[in-house]
Amino acid sequence: MSRRTDTSADHKYNGWTNYETWAVNVWMSNDQGSDEYYRELAQETYNRAEAEHSFTRDEVATRNLSDTLEGEFDERQSELVGVTGVFADLLNAAMSEVNWFEIAEHYMSDVDKESEEAGARLFQCNFRLVCQRNTGRVRSRTLLALTKKHTKAYNDHK
Repeated sequence: MSRRTDTSADHKYNGWTNYETWAVNVWMSNDQGSDEYYRELAQETYNRAEAEHSFTRDEVATRNLSDTLEGEFDERQSELVGVTGVFADLLNAAMSEVNWFEIAEHYMSDVDKESEEAGARLFQCNFRLVCQRNTGRVRSRTLLALTKKHTKAYNDHK
């Protein structure tokens, strides 16, 4: 019988915090559909995140993604029918060891952090052109065409 005895804080498994974190990440990225889902989720989470108090946008997005991933897996785990007794205890113990923040950091490392900023710069440029063409005044139909998202992006980056 094999037993893990190394409980030191620097114990790693294939570069991950522990075996449980590594295994969950492998299963999350094991097939193209699953991997694309989690990458899109990371991008959407980043796009919605905003800096707050002493946390940067990246930190908020990573924390939010971590919470979302943990919630999704908790929900899936609770849907398992017929897993009881020692097997349920072992599954719960293993899942409690997963470092969700580390997995979130992994997915956040591939997020396109320039997409919204580039869009805001393009919007700002187009906004200036519209203003110039209308001799400094923006017509009301032009304002109606501006989406809330673009207006916020413009204000955040001006």
